[in-house]
Amino acid sequence: MLRFEDAEGDCVTIASTWKAKQRAKERDRDVQVGPVDTYHVATQSVTYADADMQTNFENDDMPESKSSSNEEDIDENRHEEKEENAHGPEVDEDDMAAWLARTMHDIGDELDRREGPQMREAVPSVVRADPFHGAESLGQGREGQVYCTIARPMGSLEEADDLGCTSVSWNATGSRVVASYGRFDNYGWCAHRGSVCLWHAFDKDPEELSNAPPDFRFEVECGVMCAQAHPTRPSIVAAGSFNGEILVLDFNQDDPLVACSRIDAYCHREPVMQVRWIPHAGAEGDYLLASVSAEGRVLVWSPFSTLSGPLQGIVLASEARAKRTLGGITLDLCRANGQGALTFLVGSEGGALCRCSARPMPDLARGPKARASLGLRSSKWSADAQDVLLAAEPKDRAVLKQNAERHAELENIGQIDAAALYEASRAEHYMYRGGVRFKYQPHVGPVHAVACSPFHRNAFLSCGADGHLRLYSLLERGPVLDLTPRVAAAHGLFGVACAGKVFVYDLAQSEDAPVAVVQAAKDGKTALQSLAFNGRTRGFVACGDAAGQVSILKLPWKLSNRQPDDKTALDVTMFSSSSSSNSASVAAR
Repeated sequence: MLRFEDAEGDCVTIASTWKAKQRAKERDRDVQVGPVDTYHVATQSVTYADADMQTNFENDDMPESKSSSNEEDIDENRHEEKEENAHGPEVDEDDMAAWLARTMHDIGDELDRREGPQMREAVPSVVRADPFHGAESLGQGREGQVYCTIARPMGSLEEADDLGCTSVSWNATGSRVVASYGRFDNYGWCAHRGSVCLWHAFDKDPEELSNAPPDFRFEVECGVMCAQAHPTRPSIVAAGSFNGEILVLDFNQDDPLVACSRIDAYCHREPVMQVRWIPHAGAEGDYLLASVSAEGRVLVWSPFSTLSGPLQGIVLASEARAKRTLGGITLDLCRANGQGALTFLVGSEGGALCRCSARPMPDLARGPKARASLGLRSSKWSADAQDVLLAAEPKDRAVLKQNAERHAELENIGQIDAAALYEASRAEHYMYRGGVRFKYQPHVGPVHAVACSPFHRNAFLSCGADGHLRLYSLLERGPVLDLTPRVAAAHGLFGVACAGKVFVYDLAQSEDAPVAVVQAAKDGKTALQSLAFNGRTRGFVACGDAAGQVSILKLPWKLSNRQPDDKTALDVTMFSSSSSSNSASVAAR
């Protein structure tokens, strides 16, 4: 019989074989990493040089940088130097004056950059009372002078017809300057020709470039009123003619003319005063082309199509059926509404300044997928006609399609293009709507230029023939800042150009006086008609005058590069004006 009873026995310990195996593995891993090589890098430099010497030594007195181990020789050399300098160092006053002339400008700029507000407060009030205090004549300075002046091509149509430079532009790489030639004093039929010329600005010496013929030239049967290079494609240029044509040029091709628009009821019929490349997702090259003309229309084009018709357009009036429209001169794309929105700021020949809106085109961004959704056959509908349908309102597409197919059947048209689509609509107000949404305080006389700020979403500038350079806010009717140079007319932006001079303003330094003046025209009398900043090679500015000359200016580094307090100065100016306007409106109530 088995029984369970309490019993005491010896303790048995069983060793863990798992731990022993684990330790063995760890020992194996310890020897898998090789030794780390180390070395000292602080002792690798054996050459020494003195960098704190500001004076120039003569060849015989040039100190040697060799180290001597003999202490007695070192003491003897020091004793000799003390004896030589007992009566003071010999200073060449001419060399010192030349050194100060070379360095004081840079030292002053550096002190002003680091101690800007404090240093300006230290300027006596008597000096600040001068309205042009701080305006440096850059045409005579060491930097910021005229880099070169490209003369009007000799023995060509530009000289024969006495053409002026109507616009200038820099290409996408900043290495080529584009100029258009025409005349602004035509009031009837255009009896002269025009051209678009292109120079390699930095491939030649300035003296050689001054009299060099253009590297590329494209002649037009009438005057060319405007031209602008493509923002990302260096060889592409868009231009507008006196007859109302839109031209797209590619100077890398044997035949530069890529496309040319028609002159009919749905395109421009009067001079095209300005063209602008506008970013738009889904467009070929991600850019569309906007144009404004004197008949009062803003048209949006697909630039790399046949240009048989615009994608859409607006009339410079509050209603499409308005009897009077504004004659457009200049425009710029408003960036406050974000990507894809088509909101323009337009200046007119009567002085009006307005904000206009076109239809957004979200379906155009979808590209081929959106075209397939229309259910059209490519053999019967061209690509530009399909883009016009995509740009139209969805509720109007069925009517436009039906009218176009009926018109093609009656006129025996094999493929419907944009021109046939516009001809089938029969009514201009059906295709173009009134685009004016808001009007700002006008100028007295034509508005020559308008530009939106890339640094502030609500800030934009306008420049008119009344001599006023104005800073506006999109949210207010009146100007935030009004500058009136002592001149009779003004052309250009950020700098006001007139009577051969360019005035450059910097809000961080002064809100009522230019900080720099450049004498661009040689005779000091010829009016400047266009101005363009180089977006790639900062500091270079191109100007075109009525005599057909193109001047390239070089601004100082401080005026061509963004400074730490630039954005703050613009924000303070915009905010202070908004606060004062709100206070005035409350007091009026």
